[in-house]
Amino acid sequence: MPKTNQEPEINPQLIKAIAKSYYWNKLMLSGEITSSTDILKIENEFNITYIKYILGLRFLASDIVETILNGRQPRDLSLKNLFAVKTLNWNEQRKLLNF
Repeated sequence: MPKTNQEPEINPQLIKAIAKSYYWNKLMLSGEITSSTDILKIENEFNITYIKYILGLRFLASDIVETILNGRQPRDLSLKNLFAVKTLNWNEQRKLLNF
C-alpha cells in the first residue's frame, strides 16, 4: 500500500472497472456466460479489447484492489496504468504501479 498521509480520493472509474472485472468473472465461473463475446452482448459494448483489459483486472493483487476501493491509490494511477500490467506476480504489480 502506498505510504502516504493523503486524504482518500475515490476514483469511480477505477472502482467501476474493478467491479466489472469481478462481476464478469463471476458470470463466467457460474457458466452464465462463456466468453468475452458474451459480455459484448450483455453489456452492449463494442470493444472486445476493452473487455479483455477489464477482465485482466481480476488478477490484480488483493491489496492493490483494496487500496483502490479505499481511495488510497497513487494519485496518478489510471486505467491505462492498470491495463499495462501484464504480470500475475503481485510483487511485480506493486512495483509497476508504485504501491
